[in-house]
Amino acid sequence: MKTFFLSFFFLFVITVAKSQTWQSIGPEGGWVDHIAYHPTQTNVMFSSGDTHGGIYKSIDGGTTWNNLSGYGCYNAWCFEVNPICPDTIYAGSMMNENDSIGIRVSVDGGTTWQTTLKWPSISQIIVHPTNPNIVFAAAGYWPGYQGNTHGEGIWKSTDGGFTWNKIITGLMDNMSVQSIAFNPSNSNAMYAGVWGVFGNGKGMYASLDGGNTWFAAGLANKDVWKVAVCSSSANIIYAATQDSVYRSLNFGSNWTTMNIASNAPLGLYFGISVSKSNNNIVYVGSLDKGMFKTTDGGATWSPALNTGLPATRVWEVATHPTNANEVFLGQQGIGIWKSTNGAGQWQNSSTGFKCTYVTDLHYNSSGLYGALYNEAGNNYASVKKLNSTNWNSIGLNDLWIGKVTSVPSATNVMFASKVDYGFFLPVPHNKLLRSTNGGSTWANVGSGLDTTVDAKAIKIDPSNTNIMYVGNAKGIFKSTNGGTTFSLTGLNNLNVTSICISSASLNVIYAGTWSGVFTSTNSGLSWAALPTFSNAIFSLIQLPTNPQILFAGSYAAGILKSTDGGASWNYVSTNLAGKIVQCLIADPVNPNIIYAGGDMGVYSSNSQGNAGTWTDFSLGMNSHKAKIMSMDFDLSNGNLYAGTLGYGVFSRNIFIPTFIESNLKTTTLSVFPNPAANVLNIQLPNVTAGKIFISDVLGKRVEEFVFSEQINISHLNDGIYFITIIDKTNNSNYTTKVIVNK
Repeated sequence: MKTFFLSFFFLFVITVAKSQTWQSIGPEGGWVDHIAYHPTQTNVMFSSGDTHGGIYKSIDGGTTWNNLSGYGCYNAWCFEVNPICPDTIYAGSMMNENDSIGIRVSVDGGTTWQTTLKWPSISQIIVHPTNPNIVFAAAGYWPGYQGNTHGEGIWKSTDGGFTWNKIITGLMDNMSVQSIAFNPSNSNAMYAGVWGVFGNGKGMYASLDGGNTWFAAGLANKDVWKVAVCSSSANIIYAATQDSVYRSLNFGSNWTTMNIASNAPLGLYFGISVSKSNNNIVYVGSLDKGMFKTTDGGATWSPALNTGLPATRVWEVATHPTNANEVFLGQQGIGIWKSTNGAGQWQNSSTGFKCTYVTDLHYNSSGLYGALYNEAGNNYASVKKLNSTNWNSIGLNDLWIGKVTSVPSATNVMFASKVDYGFFLPVPHNKLLRSTNGGSTWANVGSGLDTTVDAKAIKIDPSNTNIMYVGNAKGIFKSTNGGTTFSLTGLNNLNVTSICISSASLNVIYAGTWSGVFTSTNSGLSWAALPTFSNAIFSLIQLPTNPQILFAGSYAAGILKSTDGGASWNYVSTNLAGKIVQCLIADPVNPNIIYAGGDMGVYSSNSQGNAGTWTDFSLGMNSHKAKIMSMDFDLSNGNLYAGTLGYGVFSRNIFIPTFIESNLKTTTLSVFPNPAANVLNIQLPNVTAGKIFISDVLGKRVEEFVFSEQINISHLNDGIYFITIIDKTNNSNYTTKVIVNK
């Protein structure tokens, strides 16, 4: 008989050492929307990202960044530091389907904030150069959200940004105003650029009466993204558009095209900065060619200045107020970069800037993987793997990824789903990718999937990895050949968000949809609706220790629970009503503990939700809680990971294993039934004398028996336990795991 001695070969005892807070673990970078210098302290800088990561501050000239947590989990599409009262900061947010925040104001340097205008998407904020009470905001919907307009145009405040009025004279309704600027020599003269997604008055506009009335000022057929006025030569104005950069030498009366670069398919110019110390020096960033520079006021332009940059997609440019050679740029999905030699060489300056949108997390025995949205660049892939404290790209360069997973029994086989690029790139023809070498290379698979919608759920059958299911807005698709081809199941024309394969029977599948929960008892051939009160379901799990217990996280209705395999449901989270529960996960060592993540952060229940009230488990995250998109466990170190919308990944230790399980499956010890309720049978050949010890998952011994082939465990609470046999007959030790479930 082959034996394994406890002191050398079998190691699995867990002791409690729970971390009390979450720790931010990156990855650093993200989509940068705005960078600005403090008006009087040039070593102090601010930056913001496109996702809900808020605003960051640097006090060492952009070397390191720290989040202004008081701002909360809102995007900051733009911000402005009041040049006369620098402790006053204005931030503009992009309206989306969940938030109604337009403008937030801080009067204490970014420590605390209040919302002063709701709904409009704010693209730029400017403060009057001599009167700090006068503030203007350009409201322009992002092209992807033009279906919902909420007060786009130009807004004005005369009390320092606390009340606002919309300017309408000379402007069309719902104009997407993307940029606004003062004439530095005449504050009554102003300029605005309009991006005409609806065709509503695209081009340049001007005002000569302090912004009260406006009139068209050229470039009528151009979508204008950014306007910049020379500080010492106010007659010179630059306008960055969808196809080039234009310059006016006469206050906007006439415009000429700058010969910067031949246009590429994207042809978008977003970032432009005129040096205040030398107006002849202008930096321009494009979405498809990177950085350009002129030193003679636009007469000639350098070739692309991209040395050191991992990608060419430049979104924002900011120049030092007194040093024309120091310039920062923000890249789409990659982070902040700095040059000290006039854009001749770039170096990463994103330390501490963790404004990354992690759409999905997946842990397997080879490590933790994150799917990132809005990533771009040959060296910044959209699937990254955590190695110790660093995130390394493993492939899928320059793509936006929604889901990532691996085959349970072959972790080198991975799948990832592409996400619609939206405004920038065409919809990908194939939306599922497969890797057979741990992510080093990927190939398009998934013939038969509907490519007009994004995959929201991927589930692989643990008993037959050739069988997998993909859920999207058109239903659930099934593959029987490892993801190569798919066919639509009986669940069609429903928006699927989550899939759960039952541990009791692999023929039983549950699907969370925008129309409630559905189930199939024949591997997806046919489906039936379950009575979940017709809630939109965003997440769905089955309790590992009891397949009859299901939890469903909903859109704006909290959490529902079923104890009869989905036949009936009850609300079990009275204090989470109105919240979006994006993901659910059961504690792997204590099935009574359930974690829920969503727009409220992370909450937990120690009673399987039975008490009805869940406890805030977000300590250490942003003070307003990061929006949680995905969670997963690492049993090897006891960490729970949470991927967020805009704050990267957080880690919190739930339990610390003091030593690791090894070769359980090779022992001749057998216990049954497992799970067990009252009586546990023990089968161990050739043993006639010994001891039986039962320990809980924390390593505490809870029971001791003289060796017997049957023991009574009716007094044990539900949970996971470890049975250790001290075999005195053969001088050997054996351990295995048992689940108690009454």
